[in-house]
Amino acid sequence: MIIYFSGGKDSLAVLHMFKDDPDLECAFFGDTGDVYPHMMEFVVSTCKKFNVPLEIIKAKMSQEKYHAEFGYPSDMVPTVRSPDAKSTSKNGGEQRLQSYLQCCANMCWLPMQERSLGKVVYRGIKKCDEQGTDVVNGFTNPISGIQYINPIYDWTDDMVFDYLKKNNVEVARHYKQVNVSLDCVHCTAFTRSPSAVDRLRWTKENYPSYWPEIKRRFRVVNEAIKEEAKLIDEPFEFVLNDRG
Repeated sequence: MIIYFSGGKDSLAVLHMFKDDPDLECAFFGDTGDVYPHMMEFVVSTCKKFNVPLEIIKAKMSQEKYHAEFGYPSDMVPTVRSPDAKSTSKNGGEQRLQSYLQCCANMCWLPMQERSLGKVVYRGIKKCDEQGTDVVNGFTNPISGIQYINPIYDWTDDMVFDYLKKNNVEVARHYKQVNVSLDCVHCTAFTRSPSAVDRLRWTKENYPSYWPEIKRRFRVVNEAIKEEAKLIDEPFEFVLNDRG
């Protein structure tokens, strides 16, 4: 039995619930190489406090090299900017963009999955989450052999906070202002989330040394998307404005 512990409130609740379970082997934390420092400290200190063995699963490639090869993560990815088009697009020197799903998978989810083959994995995923899942509780992946258990799948955020408060479990310090777990510091995706601005504002205030690079990356992604949008404006306008 493994618990995926991101340091967020939901996986924290699950870790607390099952910290004394005799079947628990350890907690897994995915380190992309760009983790918020306070989150790494929180994960390590919490596992020590709960007396739960912790294994930090690192990405197979540095994030700097990965983004240089495949592009920055984005919520909108023009086809010609995607990694798939690298060998076919004549504009190979343009800034590449990739889906945040691809980035998260390669830098975090897949490395953790490889370490979890054939095991039972407990996660803090909820049905009401912005990035939730429709996977049935207890589902076993036929390829990896991993069985996924989501103990708080039907809980709400308020139920999670109530549970943690009742059991005197401390959450990571950013939760006073941001109601989501924080992943990569320099992430240029998840901008559609209602908490996106809160995340960025908190990061700017608490990690000012990172802000210039974050701002530069957002500008690059924004300009890349706008450039591609301009290229399709004319044919779309021709068709949509046609009165024939």
